[in-house]
Amino acid sequence: MNEIKSSNPELLETIFSRWEKDFKVNKQLTELLFETAEEAKKIEEIFSNLSKQKLDVNKFVNAVVNKKITVNLFEENIEEIINVYKKSIQVDDVTDEDLKKIIIKVIGANPQAVSDLKSGKTQSINFLVGQVMREAKKKIDFKRLESLITAMIS
Repeated sequence: MNEIKSSNPELLETIFSRWEKDFKVNKQLTELLFETAEEAKKIEEIFSNLSKQKLDVNKFVNAVVNKKITVNLFEENIEEIINVYKKSIQVDDVTDEDLKKIIIKVIGANPQAVSDLKSGKTQSINFLVGQVMREAKKKIDFKRLESLITAMIS
């Protein structure tokens, strides 16, 4: 990063501005992804491909920076990188009816968490969502589960 900054600081700011505008990415996070102009070019290719596939570039950056996916941005080909990301965000197809059966079981097994949630301790929903996912043994959208659980407890 310092190599690019010292050689051409305006170029770097231009790149970050374009990425913020075109891909809606967080500048502070993208700064962590590369150190050379060559790496910045590869990152931009990845961003462009993600965008063409209607994938959220900012979520990709977060996943890489927070090590939720393990990819070598500069050695793996772009298609492999995007496939790893797609797998990480893919959720399993589970019907609401199947989920409701599991939620009933989890609610019955965790009365204290339900009581805490009803009394305003909102972090209890995270516990219940986790228990449902564990019981289902599937990857399910968090927001979907949260709304189902909340609706069933209310």
